[in-house]
Amino acid sequence: MVKLKFNISPITLQNQGKLIEIYKEVFSGHPWHEDKICLVCKSQYTSNPCERYDSNRLSGAIENDCREKYAIREGIFLLPENGLEKCFGCEQDLELADFYPDFVDHKKLIEESTKKPGFFGVMILDGEKTIGFTWGYQIPEKRTASVNFPAVRPMLLEKGLIPEKTFYGAETGVLDTYQNIGLGNAIVSKRVTAAKEGGFSYYVSRTINPYMHLITDALFSGEKGKLLFKDPERGSSWFSWNLEDFDPAQAKKRIECLA
Repeated sequence: MVKLKFNISPITLQNQGKLIEIYKEVFSGHPWHEDKICLVCKSQYTSNPCERYDSNRLSGAIENDCREKYAIREGIFLLPENGLEKCFGCEQDLELADFYPDFVDHKKLIEESTKKPGFFGVMILDGEKTIGFTWGYQIPEKRTASVNFPAVRPMLLEKGLIPEKTFYGAETGVLDTYQNIGLGNAIVSKRVTAAKEGGFSYYVSRTINPYMHLITDALFSGEKGKLLFKDPERGSSWFSWNLEDFDPAQAKKRIECLA
């Protein structure tokens, strides 16, 4: 197994400034492209090319422009270099805002997350540079900047999940230039391990990224996440895994790839 020279550091109230700095850059990139948003219909726009870390040479980033592929992804449009007069989504005069912090205040999101009961989070660093992160916490009673938990809690109960026994895998991201070399696997493994060791019964997540499902399924003995419901505000899908199926050996193997 190849050892990668990266370090993992816990997210704390004292170092969350580093996380705030990198959060917007991560989610404006692949595969989220939360870059710009139409103020009228909330359609997303992106002009960012995607890059990948050269996992064969491990010597730097290589450009891999996937903008054409993502032009057909539902709800996300390519922003031409010369701009647009009309929105593709609502056909109104296009007025764009930054997804972060104009649409979602990522600073508030991070600050409130670190104070939640059962919070666990780590950042991954290349030297002094923060390049990725993951965190989660017990399903809370109050809404956050990104999730309407008062609406979600009864939906969980209808599916047999007790909120106080359910760990929410909130956010995971790695910079474009460091993807595809196992870093997401490692930090998600740390997060699910923390949920198991914290005495939770279920692990849930809300994501549009299919790769995250592959990562998570492998940590639960290959058991696929159970589709629960559509988010009452965002429309994205919620999934759950039973922590009785958690495979600690698989998680340890993934974490050990880091030097």
